[in-house]
Order: sequence, then C-alpha cells, then structure tokens
Amino acid sequence: MDRWTDGPMVVRSSGLPVLRLPVSASSLHFLTMTRRTAHRWAIDGIEQGMARIEEDGERMITVPAWLLPAGVREGQVLQVTTAPGEKGTLVITVAADEAATAESLAKSKATMARAMAQSKKRDAGGDVAL
Repeated sequence: MDRWTDGPMVVRSSGLPVLRLPVSASSLHFLTMTRRTAHRWAIDGIEQGMARIEEDGERMITVPAWLLPAGVREGQVLQVTTAPGEKGTLVITVAADEAATAESLAKSKATMARAMAQSKKRDAGGDVAL
C-alpha cells in the first residue's frame, strides 16, 4: 500500500471527522502543515459528493463532502483547525459554528434589505411600458 496515493485514513472521534495525513521529513510541503492553524469555511454548495467552500473569505476550494460533519448544509459556517498529531500525522477538525452561521445569515439579510430599499427608490414598481 502506498501511503501517498491510496488516500488518507479517516477516523471518527467524538462524532467529528478526523483526517490523518502522513508527514515525512523528506516532503517539505507537509512540514509546513505541522503547525496549528485555524480557518473559516462557508459552504457555498454541496452536489455530487463535493462541497464548494469559501475559505477565509479569500478563495474558493472544493473538498469531498465526506470530510464535512454529518448534516451540514449550504450557507453554514464551519471552523477548521489543524494540529500536529501522533507519529507524523496531521489532525484536521471540522466543526459547525452555529454562532458564525447565524451572524453570516443576519449580515446577508441586512445586505439584501438595503439593496431592495435602494432598488425601490429607483423603481416604484407597477406595469412595464413597452
């Protein structure tokens, strides 16, 4: 079995997906991932087993949906943390952030309300004359 091409081993711990990736001293790009990090993922959509995610408000990434906690949905915000694991592994924790999700939804609703109010100032509505 080739530990680099056969895929990562996923272990469920406390109901959260845990992804363990091998880290080798000869693989420099894995060495940069052995420190603790934290990211904010906002789910843009999930289809055909893949999730489109806005990461840290900066870029779009695509990840397999099986990496996400069960029951997550479009629009939800997730907190993603990484930490060095045992014996050359990296532990990635993906957890739903209900408070950040509610805040994001409220912000989106406020933005839409402002846009609708601005639109009504320019267009009173009614029949369209052709």
